[in-house]
Amino acid sequence: MKYSHKKWLPVVAVIGLGFATWGCGSSDTADQPESTEAISEDTAVDTVPDTDAPVDGVALSKASIETLSALPTTIGITEPIKGTIPSGKKLVYIPINVPSATELIQFLKEGATELGWTAEMVSGGLTPEDMKAAFAQVLKAKPDAVFTAGIPSVVVTEELDGFKAAGIPVVFLGTGPVDIEKTNPAVLANIYAHSPQNVSGTYMADWVIADSEGAANIVYYDFTAVETVAAVGVGFASKVTENCPKCTIKNIDVAGGDIGTALPGQIVSYLRANPDTKYVALSISDMAIGVPGALADAGITPEQVRIVEANPGPGNRVNIAAGNYEVAAVSFPKQENMWRVLDILARHFAGDDIAPSTSAPYPYFMFTQENVTNWGGEPKAEWSIVPDYKTQYRALWGKG
Repeated sequence: MKYSHKKWLPVVAVIGLGFATWGCGSSDTADQPESTEAISEDTAVDTVPDTDAPVDGVALSKASIETLSALPTTIGITEPIKGTIPSGKKLVYIPINVPSATELIQFLKEGATELGWTAEMVSGGLTPEDMKAAFAQVLKAKPDAVFTAGIPSVVVTEELDGFKAAGIPVVFLGTGPVDIEKTNPAVLANIYAHSPQNVSGTYMADWVIADSEGAANIVYYDFTAVETVAAVGVGFASKVTENCPKCTIKNIDVAGGDIGTALPGQIVSYLRANPDTKYVALSISDMAIGVPGALADAGITPEQVRIVEANPGPGNRVNIAAGNYEVAAVSFPKQENMWRVLDILARHFAGDDIAPSTSAPYPYFMFTQENVTNWGGEPKAEWSIVPDYKTQYRALWGKG
């Protein structure tokens, strides 16, 4: 399959931002140049929820948030591996070249050591050419398995054919289309993809519904060019429709180049034109870069607007803990997911069904200022949301 540089370069850039979101995204309070460009109404779509939504929707959302306010206790996988896990396997990790993706190698190496395997990294770069070259380089080395993060599967379609021919399984982290593992024989699994991202969106909506007592005017900023990011918005809208008949949503699709540049000013312009909008929902938390500073400069106070987002990084968590406009975010289980990659591959090499791992629910946690005392570490620090995830995986692998 051929690809268009013009089409995929902006998408790749935002996937990089998305990894800063999933891993160590940031949002700051530094002054940002404020854009005077208002959001075009042509890009905004109103969503009016179903007035037949259940009357107990607020109570349901509050119960959901209460559960999410405590750190999860399980990784979600419960079935031990039955077959013998072979030792000596070599895993190569090909990430997009952004820090929050490349840093994941440390967690892969830790888990690989537990299995008697090795894990190494080959950077996938930032351009389609770099990504294709990295996949070609790794294919020549013939590792036992490949894991890739942040690289759209469509960019490396031809290279995946080579991995299929060589019998080398590839695991993606959410950057393949729906059911790619069923349609492309080279792809063993595509983890933390559409369904779990959809769930993240429902939890974001639960927080808004609970906080507003079921009467929120919301502006939702989406990035539909990336399917998995768009899935967050689908989940958000579905939960609002289900649980909040008095809520309204204005949906705005963001251009990739505006994130961290023009978007803060655009948000300010929207809120000035719509002062009854109190809730700003962001499909990826990197959209918050520069927003607190822009809001403060515009004289809009934290009491007037509340930002909720998906997959926060340290900068976002610092703002949440301080109540600095960003007030809630649903987590990305970073460390736990890297060991899940290894669990999937261990099951594959042991001759087991991988479904107990790929179909298992993911752990989630809702960061809020109110539950800071429940956090597993300092806002700027990196820590797992399931404190004993290593112990749980070791038990599944017969290493306990």
